[in-house]
Amino acid sequence: MATGGAADTVALNPLVDRKGGKSHVWKYFGFATDDQGNIIDQQKPICKRCHRSFLSKGGNTSNLIKHLKDRHPDLMKEFKQLQAEEDNETPQQTLKQTTVTDAFQRQQKYEKNSPEARRLNRAVAEFICMDQVPVYTVEKCGFQQMLHHFNPKYQLPS
Repeated sequence: MATGGAADTVALNPLVDRKGGKSHVWKYFGFATDDQGNIIDQQKPICKRCHRSFLSKGGNTSNLIKHLKDRHPDLMKEFKQLQAEEDNETPQQTLKQTTVTDAFQRQQKYEKNSPEARRLNRAVAEFICMDQVPVYTVEKCGFQQMLHHFNPKYQLPS
């Protein structure tokens, strides 16, 4: 192995792909193996095109992406396209401003006979029965605050 500045140039057996690499940049890099096919150094990926090796501690891909950008613009273009396609497949969380109507509806309590209020009433009753706690537990400030944190639209029946 010869040293060549920031990276080494190596003559080697066929490169082995990284297992579990999430970035598309790993498509362009592999690892040198010994005669038994075991990876020699997991922290030194090698460019599949020019066979230069780079330091990549903990799977960091910054050096690898910079190498594609500087030395292989055609691969960099392909890499960016793969990234863009993945971004389009990933559902993006769209931010929108809440309307006044929506804000008021979020604050409005459930109707007393609504299915959700009845379901929650039953859950509180089961809690009292199963844990054999006094009924007045539901009147305590801490219990009511806990329920409010779980579901602000729920109001305990009196």
